[in-house]
Amino acid sequence: MMYRGSGKVFNSFFFRPLNDSPIVDNLSIHEDMVVKSRPLICSNLFDEFMLPYYMKLWNLFSEAGTPLFSLDSDGDMNPIMDNIVKCHVNTFLPCEPAAGMDAVQLRKKYGNKLALKGGIDKYVLSQSKADIQTELEYKL
Repeated sequence: MMYRGSGKVFNSFFFRPLNDSPIVDNLSIHEDMVVKSRPLICSNLFDEFMLPYYMKLWNLFSEAGTPLFSLDSDGDMNPIMDNIVKCHVNTFLPCEPAAGMDAVQLRKKYGNKLALKGGIDKYVLSQSKADIQTELEYKL
């Protein structure tokens, strides 16, 4: 984690200034907090234990000019997606269809607040060209 003090950016793990610190273009968290069928944490506990941590990180990085906050978590994140967006996560991946994550429905719900990566059903890719075409037409 980094923080600002006396006009310098510090790496809080080592408490040393980073000279001429570049702007980080993407704060990326890889945290599998769900299984295929459901989250391992409910939304109330997410808000209590994870939201403050994510907000602290995002505030530090966004104040330094970081525009993107990405979260990578497999599985069905639907029950806690509102919590994720509340943390200012603006990029989500892999948007796993086999776990019930529907990129089209997420786009309808969150609009331009949330960029999505993935969302293509990899199992369809082993099927016929017509099945692949149907999958891609729905997603695009």
